[in-house]
Amino acid sequence: MPTSINSPGLRIPCQIAENLEVVENSEVSLVVEGDCLIVKKENSKPNLDEILDSIPDNFEYPEDIASFVDSEPVGNELI
Repeated sequence: MPTSINSPGLRIPCQIAENLEVVENSEVSLVVEGDCLIVKKENSKPNLDEILDSIPDNFEYPEDIASFVDSEPVGNELI
């Protein structure tokens, strides 16, 4: 798909950006192969909500730390 280049940026058409889930400030890498410029979307690091959402509902702590998790506070912990 033809697009125009301005200095110092490259405009990505909306349809392509939506398909790639690229938004403002998304990280990409640029690769030059011959006379081609390849723009690759970088995989972003998950945020805390995404990490917590990935924990299965039936998750159980291993036996060696379950007692620690279930223990009462012993100091000035803020829980």
